[in-house]
Amino acid sequence: MKSSKTNYINLLFNLWRQLKFKRKFQLTLSFVLMVINAFGEALLIASVAGLIEYLTNANLNTTKNILLLKPLFLFSSEKNPDFLNLFLIYFIFIVFFITTVRVLNIFINTRLAALIGNDLSNEVFRKNIYQPYLIHTFRESNSIIVTNTIQIDQAQGVLNLTLNFLTSCLIIISLSYALITIDYRLAIFAFFVLLVSYFVIALTIRKRLYANSQKISVARKHQVKLIQEAFGSIRDVLLNSSQKYYLKKFRLAEIERRLKQGESDFFGLFPRYILEGVGILMLASIPLFISIVNSKTNFIIPALGTFAVGAQRLLPSFQMAYSCWVGIKSSEAQLEDIIIAINQTIPYQEYSSLRETLKLKDSINLKQINFKYEKSSRNVLQDINLTISPGENIGIIGKTGSGKSTFIDIVMGLLKPSKGKIFINNKDLYSKKHKSLLSSWRYSIAHVPQSIYLIDGTIADNIALSSIDKDIDIELIDYVCEICQISEYIKTLPRNYMTHVGERGIKLSGGQKQRIGIARAIYKKASILILDEATSALDNQTEKEIIYSLNKILKKDTIMISIAHRLSSLSNCSRIIEFDNGRLIKDVFKNKKL
Repeated sequence: MKSSKTNYINLLFNLWRQLKFKRKFQLTLSFVLMVINAFGEALLIASVAGLIEYLTNANLNTTKNILLLKPLFLFSSEKNPDFLNLFLIYFIFIVFFITTVRVLNIFINTRLAALIGNDLSNEVFRKNIYQPYLIHTFRESNSIIVTNTIQIDQAQGVLNLTLNFLTSCLIIISLSYALITIDYRLAIFAFFVLLVSYFVIALTIRKRLYANSQKISVARKHQVKLIQEAFGSIRDVLLNSSQKYYLKKFRLAEIERRLKQGESDFFGLFPRYILEGVGILMLASIPLFISIVNSKTNFIIPALGTFAVGAQRLLPSFQMAYSCWVGIKSSEAQLEDIIIAINQTIPYQEYSSLRETLKLKDSINLKQINFKYEKSSRNVLQDINLTISPGENIGIIGKTGSGKSTFIDIVMGLLKPSKGKIFINNKDLYSKKHKSLLSSWRYSIAHVPQSIYLIDGTIADNIALSSIDKDIDIELIDYVCEICQISEYIKTLPRNYMTHVGERGIKLSGGQKQRIGIARAIYKKASILILDEATSALDNQTEKEIIYSLNKILKKDTIMISIAHRLSSLSNCSRIIEFDNGRLIKDVFKNKKL
């Protein structure tokens, strides 16, 4: 749960702890460059003060008293006729130096923010994709999409703003020091007016900025959700003429987000124009201020010129620091979402990514399995005891909500039992002694759901999905497609197995998708094949032929588990298991010779 009083400093420290050593080192170097940049700004103001003083013959010895200009007097004297030329060369060098450092500082800051943004995006995606299946059943996909795309971009922007904020603060400190060296009373007066002005404005709007950032974050997630829902069910939207319904909701979310963003942008810009007027008034009051506190009237022109240049450098730095602060506060809620995502823990069982098929030497034993979802008092599964031996072909039946799908998720290692244990080859599936067992067990399973998810790629890509990072075996793909009664259709297509299926397989029928899903499972050469209503979209004859072919090619140590509502789909099963209200009520052997 996010706090309504987020501490940005705590967020930064939390983020710092997540950074690699390389990034921390780069940030340290970036900070050193900021200090050099700030030093150069002070040196520039000091040089301007010395140059104006020398040209106006003020003879106030201010130049000699400025610590930053003392190196100049090691090589020459004011009485030397070439002193002005030397001073001008020195001045040009300072201008060139500070310009180069400033550009380099901006380049490094933006590049470093981009690199850290890349690290954050990869880490957030890693933490999300390694979460247990149970977490994903409750999580909204729109939230993950927004966090891993839009909010990561905003976090990168916030990092860039933070680096620019630090740069501006260091420049403000160094410029203030340089102006204090020239005339501490004028400097304190100017610094006080600017600081108090921005501080009062910031204090007034900070709560509004954070509230806006939360509303913008919620509106973005709502928009992504609307887009997913509208285009995910575009067929029903068109049939029901629901376009106006979704358009109205999208417009409401969009106008709120845009207005809040515009308000935050306004808060970041308007002080500049007010303070520019204040700055002009301050400069105009300098002669009066000097005539009151300083009897030397020849000090007016050098002071006015120096403070004019100082204000020209100081005001943008104050405005930059303030604008960066506004930008940070406007994206604080989004950064908080990212920190929450990064701080997710990954259970030890999920860390292993071993991609090796587990050979079943012994039975799968489920002992006293109970399962219930968090914050639920009702058990979805109760006291399940079952042994499944290699070579079995098991059918599962039961009413909707009887616990069939939950049972399958537990067998596949996607859901951990609330009570009870699962033994694979006489090893506890969730034992800390066998950390890679769960990963290798999952990789040994090929699951064909009722609704097949297809990627926006070729037919070959979709069938070889489990080994997408390896070379695709076209001969094997052709073989599995023949088993699934779809190779004849594919060969009529212009590009055969290289034909693109479209987003979510929109170019294919429901039955064709299911057959590709079954082909994908066979291609994997898994030890356990699970069909969850995998032939529901097929006609009886095609279903019968596919199931017959599957039984024919399955190895003796392979287990096949089928869930179906049509008993005809389970005609070749050696064993039928029935669930009712979360309990196993029947376990019937059809062929006791097994």
